[in-house]
Amino acid sequence: MEDFLSIQFTWFNFLLNALGLLLLYFLLRFVRRLLAASTSKSRFGLRPYKFVQDLLTLFEPLAIVLLSSIFIFINPPFHGLLIGLVVFTGFSHIRNYMSGRFVHLDRSVVKGKRVKTNETEGVISRLGNLGLHLQTPDGPHHISYQKLLGEGYTLVSGEESGGFCHLRITLADDKNGRLNASHLFDLLATNPYLDWHQKPEMIVPESGGYLEAKFLLKDEKYLHDLRRLMKEWGFLCQSQN
Repeated sequence: MEDFLSIQFTWFNFLLNALGLLLLYFLLRFVRRLLAASTSKSRFGLRPYKFVQDLLTLFEPLAIVLLSSIFIFINPPFHGLLIGLVVFTGFSHIRNYMSGRFVHLDRSVVKGKRVKTNETEGVISRLGNLGLHLQTPDGPHHISYQKLLGEGYTLVSGEESGGFCHLRITLADDKNGRLNASHLFDLLATNPYLDWHQKPEMIVPESGGYLEAKFLLKDEKYLHDLRRLMKEWGFLCQSQN
């Protein structure tokens, strides 16, 4: 025990570990991006992608704990007091942040899902570090993870989660040619139904016979109007679960 307490670190050790963790973080993000691209073309990369995603979720708090420990051992009395003050003054934010890590590990809580709590119901537009960003009928709403876990929540199922749409798009039978994601994106930019707080996502499989689009509508009632408009453009839409 005495040998452990006598460990001494220097600022060089701190910077070296910080650089190593930073490089590892960007490496994991790069691997996740590669797996995400392969997953959109086949289902074989789905399990590795989820594993790397969970690893990234846990990596940040573990890296903070490791660097904080090295920081303390550089000068235990003074740095230990500083870390103690940070934890004391920001305890509520730290607890909220750690609660968020557990929520992020729940793969059912993802962007586009409709969440219902005691006071609020809306579609998840973003999972932040300290809370969920929801799109509600009254506008954008933020709910902290601590409050979310404390009050409990329900994921509302359905063909479409609120105004969030996941569509499989093909060319109409009377149309020839190949689907062009850029052209479709330009057409969508001219319609009044999309909520541009969330940028539409386009996934183009290798076959090129169809594409998948994910976007947020200003209101779920506009889905029928959007489908009709896209049919006029020469596209057929089918909802994806």
